[in-house]
Amino acid sequence: MKFRRGSWLFWTLGIAFGATLISQANVQILARSRVLAEAKASHRYIVETHSVARRGTIWTSDHRPLAENESGFQLCVNFSDAPNAPKVPRSPAFYSDLSTASGIPLAEIESRADAGQETCWAQGLGRTQTLNVERIKELWKADGIGLGPSNRRIYPLGSYAAGITGAFRPGRPTDGLEGGFEHDLAGKDGSAKGWIDRDGSFLPLWTEWVHPKKDGEDITTTIDSVLQNDAAQQIRQAVDKFDAVQGCAIIMDPSNGNILAMANWPSFEPSPKPGEIAPKRQSDLDSAYMLHMEPGSMFKILTLSCALDSKAIPLNFSMYCPGDKMVAGVARVRCALENGTRAHGQTDLEQAIAKSCNISAATWATHIGDANFIKFIKTTGVLNRPDLGLPGATTGTIDYADPAKVIQAADLGFGQSIACTPIQLAAAFAAVANGGLRVFPRLVTEVGNQKIPSKAPVRIITQSTASIVRKFMVSVLEKPYGTGYKLRIPGYTIAGKTGTAQIANGKLGYESNFLAFLPAANPQVEILVMVYDPRKNGYYGAQVAGPVFHQLALDCIQRLNIAPDQPIAPSKAAGPSNP
Repeated sequence: MKFRRGSWLFWTLGIAFGATLISQANVQILARSRVLAEAKASHRYIVETHSVARRGTIWTSDHRPLAENESGFQLCVNFSDAPNAPKVPRSPAFYSDLSTASGIPLAEIESRADAGQETCWAQGLGRTQTLNVERIKELWKADGIGLGPSNRRIYPLGSYAAGITGAFRPGRPTDGLEGGFEHDLAGKDGSAKGWIDRDGSFLPLWTEWVHPKKDGEDITTTIDSVLQNDAAQQIRQAVDKFDAVQGCAIIMDPSNGNILAMANWPSFEPSPKPGEIAPKRQSDLDSAYMLHMEPGSMFKILTLSCALDSKAIPLNFSMYCPGDKMVAGVARVRCALENGTRAHGQTDLEQAIAKSCNISAATWATHIGDANFIKFIKTTGVLNRPDLGLPGATTGTIDYADPAKVIQAADLGFGQSIACTPIQLAAAFAAVANGGLRVFPRLVTEVGNQKIPSKAPVRIITQSTASIVRKFMVSVLEKPYGTGYKLRIPGYTIAGKTGTAQIANGKLGYESNFLAFLPAANPQVEILVMVYDPRKNGYYGAQVAGPVFHQLALDCIQRLNIAPDQPIAPSKAAGPSNP
């Protein structure tokens, strides 16, 4: 009897299970089209739901965000469905409740509802607001309401790194890494089809899956957050103080081309807050990689490197500088006026670099020859477009068809008749710092889990030439007659070079520049500062760009723990300074 009762129970449960299985098979397979049609007609079925991909974060090398999604949620409403069906009249009470829950003004919700289309609010909803919206959604059994992570981008360093990050405006990125790495950062939105149950919850049907969501890849850069902030502050102060048109400051690791900071001013606010007053001066032109600038006297270190390496001049080369000299009988080269005279007198190579003698540099270049010098310039990469993944990067310029070859060579010798992007100049100068190797400027080290290796360096000058030129550069700061004597830092041997170039477009103005490596014997960091068209308080490179270098050098010493390479003694009285 017990066996019969158990058998009866077994068969009863089996039959019930079988009936359920047949019913579901009928719904899911045999009568699926009819069931879905009835569901659609009753509007208890959402044809498709979307899940928004998270945009990747842009990180600094010290793992600070340069660009990230705002923490919080965004509200999306399909007004053709809300509150629960297209045939139900619009309910003012529903929109009022939604406004109270989300904090979005009622007038804004109603104006978007009048269009009857799906819309999303970019501002991030807090956790409390999100829970309130969920309750309103349940209370009204509302369709067409979605809550997901906010896609509003925020930029912790704001305008101080905007040239690097670019900006993500509604629906599209603008310039910077946001634009250059859009494919990696964007990810791919997902979508699915499924049921909406009585509580308004979405129940996906695997048979109606369209494609899964794929979040965007994170990007890691070489930028140091502290040095980037410091560089931006310093270049902003210099541009403002000297009423310059613009300027940039670059900090680079000369051993591999890694960019530790790349700041420019004026800049722009990539994610302004509602009602926020924009700075008086704004620009989305990043002079570090978008603008042609003449290197001026800084270029003399490359001229001398080429002259020594090619044996165009001997190491003991010396000449008399009268301060004013004709080239090819038609063009005049002058040195800067100092203490009432332009003449440097008898000048060897070290003195020519320390005093920034234009006539000496022009002479070296004419000894090299125009064709050979331009060939060398090409090997340095200063004319190339920076390969940083940044839209808008530009190439350098030089007039290959200039008929006055001797005059062109002379001008090139002291950094005129050529214009380059500052970042490519920094990479070329790094060869003097690292023993003769051309490095390639590098901004991105990782995309997602994929490491982006640095390009192999290319030798452009010998190690011995690089060492000699670097020693001459030390005189710029260490010798009382050096143009950067006032910029030395106790305890540190620094190789530097000032630069002051006349603007090439015919207007009266200058570019004020400064380049330095420290410590000089084994440089761990390179600093390049370029200020375009300072219009008050001075224009010499040491005067305008030098103080920016000086403060950034102190910042690098502290941030990178660069040890002193000489005893720290009381500084000597500063001597005269010129460009």
